[in-house]
Amino acid sequence: MRIESKVAIITGGGSGIGRATALFFAKEGASVVVAGRREDPLVETADEMQREAGGDAYYVVGDVTKGEDATRIVEETVSRFGRVDILFNNAGEIRRDLPLDKTEEDVWDSVIRSNLKGVYLVSRAAIPAMLKNGGGSIVNNASSLALVAIPGSAAYSAAKGAVVSLSRSMALDYAPKIRVNAVSPGLVHTPLSYVDRPNFDELKGDLAADFPMGRIGSPEDVASAVLFLASDEASWITGTNLVVDGGAMIR
Repeated sequence: MRIESKVAIITGGGSGIGRATALFFAKEGASVVVAGRREDPLVETADEMQREAGGDAYYVVGDVTKGEDATRIVEETVSRFGRVDILFNNAGEIRRDLPLDKTEEDVWDSVIRSNLKGVYLVSRAAIPAMLKNGGGSIVNNASSLALVAIPGSAAYSAAKGAVVSLSRSMALDYAPKIRVNAVSPGLVHTPLSYVDRPNFDELKGDLAADFPMGRIGSPEDVASAVLFLASDEASWITGTNLVVDGGAMIR
């Protein structure tokens, strides 16, 4: 087992990439804490971890954009398991079809808070706990839109681009004890796929044609990459951004 006896926190762990990663981590021997704003999806994730992998699964309801909640997520993890070894900053939101002049200030602030400020707050809380126990691994969920642009995603691209830059800065500041990397998924079929796009199921076939691999991504595609970066298999990798996009960016 690649992360046996490790303790991991996954934000946005109630669905999509967060849930898939939680299941992968649990199956690879980790004790996993999933965090998010809504309790019901977190309960479902924790129950699924218990059914499929056994071991220790726990959830904390909290908003990662609030400092007190971010601190509490880490404190409850340490209280229950005694340490933090892995953090996957996955929580975020997306808004589409909003060029900059159509993006209201409250929307801009919300997208920046959920995708960028949450990474800062939870990492700030977790890093001292990791250092206390000798180090750890942080993986931040960015996006291929951190590196390329599509129409109407100004706020999201700005936030995710900042996540990539923040990951590099964190990697430099905390090496060699804490490794910090980012993953940049392309289009992945998750609940966020339907935000501002309720007809997503009808679009999937056409969208898949844009990917050299012939399909859009699954949460498990990204979870596999996160597991690798979190594990000791990536022990000499820090400050990198791993693009998981079915080859879309090579066009």
